[in-house]
Amino acid sequence: MTGLAEQPGLETETLRVLIVGESFNACAASHLWDKTTLAPTLEAASKALHTRRFDVVLNPISVGHEDGMGLPSLLLALEHQGVLAQLPHVLWCSDMPPGPLDAHAQVAREAGVPAQVIASLSADTPKQVLSVLAQGNSPAFRRAPVAVPGLDDQALLNALLALRDMRIVLQPQVDLLTGAYIGAEALARWHHPVLGDIPPSVFVPMANKAGLSMLLFHFVEAKVVALLRRLKQRGIALPISVNASADTLCTPGLAQRLERRLQRVGVPSALLKIELTEDVPVSDMLALSTALGGLRLRGFSIAVDDYGCGASTLDLLTRLPFSELKLDRSFVRGMGSEAGCTAAVTGAISIAREMGLTFIAEGIETPEQVQALLSEGCRFGQGFALSRPLEVDDFIAAVSRP
Repeated sequence: MTGLAEQPGLETETLRVLIVGESFNACAASHLWDKTTLAPTLEAASKALHTRRFDVVLNPISVGHEDGMGLPSLLLALEHQGVLAQLPHVLWCSDMPPGPLDAHAQVAREAGVPAQVIASLSADTPKQVLSVLAQGNSPAFRRAPVAVPGLDDQALLNALLALRDMRIVLQPQVDLLTGAYIGAEALARWHHPVLGDIPPSVFVPMANKAGLSMLLFHFVEAKVVALLRRLKQRGIALPISVNASADTLCTPGLAQRLERRLQRVGVPSALLKIELTEDVPVSDMLALSTALGGLRLRGFSIAVDDYGCGASTLDLLTRLPFSELKLDRSFVRGMGSEAGCTAAVTGAISIAREMGLTFIAEGIETPEQVQALLSEGCRFGQGFALSRPLEVDDFIAAVSRP
């Protein structure tokens, strides 16, 4: 099975897999990996987790065999006890219709446990596992690149300082009714000279851990200001969003510096939008409120990103001076198949309307989702169904067309 992995350091044979369950499928799947441990019960799984480290915990779920739904609670308890320094990725294998299990996986993710539902165990399971890990949502994936020579904090610092291997792309935000571009979100991209494209899910946590998040923000900000200046020269005024953590936004003097930078190029503050991300928890609500208030007073728009997941809660929305609500893609993806997701979308649109906030749906992937959102009263969105991320020159060309 060598070669299935598309990311360096993630080969099928190197994965340490714990399969929990006593069903025939669980036993039969144990031969799919070289480093596999089979635990028939949660108690046996706990003993195994006490003695060795695993990248993935697989559990077949079916009616009458749902004990594995307790895996996230077990993992969090072991982490609290100091047994686990890093949580493995939980993958429930099931062909049951979407519903309770998918909702449970969402709750597990919000609690800090990487969890997902995949198809029932089969010969294709290793490919499915690697596909999930390659999305960058698991400890196994985040750990693998660090072990590759050349991918470390110094490499990221060099890329940010040299301005050579880093760039931004623009994810257009679109009027769902007319198809017109109403703005864009700037996304950082890193092309390592040896390892190729490094996902943001890898290098953004690296930047946060290494204390380079402000430098990364400064890089993206500089690129966006340069873009806004080029658009101004063409008579185009479209807001561009930049992502920032709570820690970055609480940097002393940030609002004043951003205002001066835009004044130097003759661009109004309203065209630089700040999206508060959840990659760093809010540790000081008062300091964040002060920072956001200062930005709003200077004319900057502030969006709450990934609303509905993690720290992006209703409490945060009602306590801080946001001007825009961006709904997390998971709710958009579930529209049409999960009543709870449809209700969440409807509720979020209503909240935005009542609070006078601009509402943008993220992760729109199909024309059916566009129509469903329009029918619920959502006018603006972003996602691959509308446009893939564009290089800067391509974005300028697209918005310059009559």
